[in-house]
Order: sequence, then C-alpha cells, then structure tokens
Amino acid sequence: MKNLFLFIFIFVFASCAKLKHADDDLVANAIHSEINSATLSGLEKEFLEPNVKGKKFVYLGESDHYFEEKFTYRLKFIEYLLSQGFTHILDELGVSDGAMVQRYLETGDEDYLKQVGLYGFQYGKPLGESKRNFVISSKRYMRKLRSLKLKYPSLVYGGFDLDMVPGTAYLQLDDFFSKYQFPFLENFKELVERSKSFEGEEQLELLKKSYSVFLSLKSKLKIQLGELEFVHFELIFRNFVASIEMRERFLSANYSRKDLDWREKQMFKNMLARFQLDPAEQKYLLLGHNGHLTKTVEQYKNLNGVQQWYAIGSWINDRFPDQVYAIWSLIGRGEHSGHGCEERKTCYFSSPRSTLEYKLLGYEAEKTLLFSTQLPRFLQSKKLVKTYVNGIEILEGPLALQADAIYFIPKVSDVGP
Repeated sequence: MKNLFLFIFIFVFASCAKLKHADDDLVANAIHSEINSATLSGLEKEFLEPNVKGKKFVYLGESDHYFEEKFTYRLKFIEYLLSQGFTHILDELGVSDGAMVQRYLETGDEDYLKQVGLYGFQYGKPLGESKRNFVISSKRYMRKLRSLKLKYPSLVYGGFDLDMVPGTAYLQLDDFFSKYQFPFLENFKELVERSKSFEGEEQLELLKKSYSVFLSLKSKLKIQLGELEFVHFELIFRNFVASIEMRERFLSANYSRKDLDWREKQMFKNMLARFQLDPAEQKYLLLGHNGHLTKTVEQYKNLNGVQQWYAIGSWINDRFPDQVYAIWSLIGRGEHSGHGCEERKTCYFSSPRSTLEYKLLGYEAEKTLLFSTQLPRFLQSKKLVKTYVNGIEILEGPLALQADAIYFIPKVSDVGP
C-alpha cells in the first residue's frame, strides 16, 4: 500500500541459502498466539520481560489507525506493561483530546469522551454521540482502559500530537480564564474570545497574535501560576495554536514533506513539556503509527544521504540511549481504511509476494506472531530490507533498525476513518 506512513518491508537476498537461513530463524523463534486473546500468552510475557526490564520507554507501533484488531493488540500489551511498572501512556492523539480521555479515565463520565475533537466534538455545539465505526470502536477500547485504570490507579493517559480536529482546547481555555481572573490577562483573553468567531486564516492570525501576548506575560504568569502549572497551560495553548496552523497547512495545495517535518517538531515540544510535568522516574508506553515511533534517524535519509524526516521516536531514542524498546505491528491482509486506501474509503489489503508480510502469512495465517528483529540472520545482512514511501526507496538496511520486535497480525477488519 502506497502511503507516506505505512512501511512495506521487501526482502532482498543475495542467494537462496540466505533466504532459507532467515526463514529458519523466524520459524524457530516466532511465538504463535490467538489473535483475539484478551491477554498475552505466557510465552509472550517471557519474551518481553527481559527486554522491557529497565527500559524507560516502550513503543507500541501500529501499521495504520483504522482496523479493529489494533485495540486488542494495544490492550493486551498495555495490561502487561502496567503490571511491570509502566504508568504513563502517551498516544498519537492531540494534547487536548488526550486530556479529555484522562478525565474520563479518572471519573468514568463519558461526557468527557464526547468532548474529544477526534470523536466529533465541535466547540459551541451540544454534545452528541458519533455513529462512526472508528469512534464506536475507540470508545469501547477506552472503556476497557477505564477498567485498567481502576486496577492500576497510577495510569496516566495523554496525547503527544497536535489535535487533528482543533476545538477542545477552547474548553480548557475557558476553564483557565474562569479560574485565573488577573487584570493583566484581559488583552490576552479578549483575543482568544474573538478567535472563536472566525475560521481558517483569520482564526489562526488572531490566535498567533494572542500567543505573542501570552509570551509577553510569561514572567508574570509564572509567578502567579507556579512553574508546573505554567508549563501545563503553555503546552495546551501552544499546541492549540499549532493545531490550527497544521489544519491550514494540510489544506494547502502546496502541502509537502516539510509540513510533516514541522508537525513532528511540534511533537518534540509537546514531549519536552511532558517530561517537565511528569516525575523523572516515570516509565512511558508510547502508542502510535510506526512512522512516528522509529528508533533511528538513518532510515529517513534519502538515497543521496539527505535527512528528510526526524521522527519523535528517533528524538526520544537519541535523548535516552538504551532506554527504548520498540514493538511494531505488521498487517497481513484484510479490509482496511485510512492512509493506504488513497482516495477510496476502504480497500482490501493483501501483502505483495515480495514483502515480509507475505512470508509471515506463509508461517501463520490465523494466529499472531511475535518475534525479535535481533535474530542473527537479520543482523548479519546489511541489505536485508528495503523501505518504500509512496513507491520511492528511502532505506536499505536490516529490519533491526526499524524496531526491536515485530507483532504480526495476519488478518484485520475495517473500522472506517
């Protein structure tokens, strides 16, 4: 499937012997388990325990966002990692949307889920229930997370991305202005209020102006709010302005890779704020698209050696060397919508014969497979895997550069974008 984020791994072997040895490694080391199992098997837990022990971050990457099995995949790993001392779950979800999810997990009040922009919330309009399959599946997943929150009270859920459907932040800004009625905030508040009456470039212009005013008040606000409260509010507001800007950028006919790189840089800023807000000893589970959670910069250089992308996952890995363990999911086949379907709403994906996914289907067409990418034959071959983005080769190298382990899901079902 050709798209900017979905990675297709194509094996290129120098000889049939090399192919056989790599296949032998997979067959001998892959762990088979039931795809619909609610928990990890004993063998899967034994595989993970020494690998995640002592790690600060575990990446749980998904091949794409719109398939039902993603939620089962997430929940079984989340439950196990919570039992191993991981507490903070950061999702490829907007900062403001993530805050509403956390409020729901804390209270059980589903009105907070209705205030998630990704689920259809629009500021100034009555709360409603979305009939989109994706929202229905997501809320079912959130209810199960709520059960885990009751079992593991220290669970914290948040977003590290820009808000794809901005607007929820206005609720947080309303709360802020209600709580803090300092006279020096009047100009700032007025600009924010005016922005509510506009859309598009006019809204963005007013919010950027209000952000400049906000920065001019930085010293006063820090004194009044305290360091942590200021960092928290700055994260909410800066991310909101950036979310509106992202919407305008992505609607532009000149939308390019530079815009994607700009979005990634906003994630860096969000994550820095999270690190300031959270105690240093916290252990994080990051959820999201594989492309954002890659561990190294190298695979985002083009064939001329020019860096085209610097993912949030690479940024974290560079700051915390040896503290990251990355698990990626791959899809074998099935009905699916989202990035890979281009202009169609849904499409049926079946792994091309030359891909790793196709070979994995030959080993197991009904059960999931979990295996390490650190297998000897994978590590020995320097030209084992090629990665393509929109049909253009951008990497040739071992699968171990992409992730530490692969969780293969043979068949998926669509939940709609």
